[in-house]
Amino acid sequence: MKRDPWLSESIQDFISQRGQDDADYYHQISAEDRKYIMNIIELIIFSRENISGKSFYKFEQFIKELPDPTIHMINDYLCNKFIHDIPCYVMRILDLSSIESSIKAPNIVNSFLKEAVRTYILGLPQASIVLCRSTLEQALKDKIPELNDDTTLYTLIETAYNKNIIDQTIKSCSTEIRLTGRNAVHRNITELSQARDILIKLRGILQHLYS
Repeated sequence: MKRDPWLSESIQDFISQRGQDDADYYHQISAEDRKYIMNIIELIIFSRENISGKSFYKFEQFIKELPDPTIHMINDYLCNKFIHDIPCYVMRILDLSSIESSIKAPNIVNSFLKEAVRTYILGLPQASIVLCRSTLEQALKDKIPELNDDTTLYTLIETAYNKNIIDQTIKSCSTEIRLTGRNAVHRNITELSQARDILIKLRGILQHLYS
């Protein structure tokens, strides 16, 4: 496997060894059998991620009868997939700057923010945008504690603006996050570039709120 300049030597060595181990293992079986194994793995994962209207009874029986080989095959599949995607994860992390603030945000805000960032890094734009919306909601609730817990995000944004907690620019960005998050929940399939844009705007708002 080609060595990547973004990864440390120890990680590169691990990847190289992993690749050699896989090559040694799969060299012992035919190309047709390798293809068959990959199909089984992908169908097992597909059956957990989709409502397809298809029966996967035979695969469930396969898992019950051969649990250890199944674990080994899925382990290899996912390790290779994640190792292949690591350079993209690294680039997305480095693309984001640190958030400078003079006040520590509450744990609930940081918890939602962490998941919004991590889903973006992992290439899951839909989840990231929804979590960005939730992070904004929690941050505004923190800044306007007198409002009820079930106050809508629209009301939170309007109240924060009327109380001069946010200005017109922050209000516009907050409204975009609210609407984009709502669409991500109810209608639209989103792109990673849009998730990046929403995440960057959210981080700017948080930096304003906690500075």
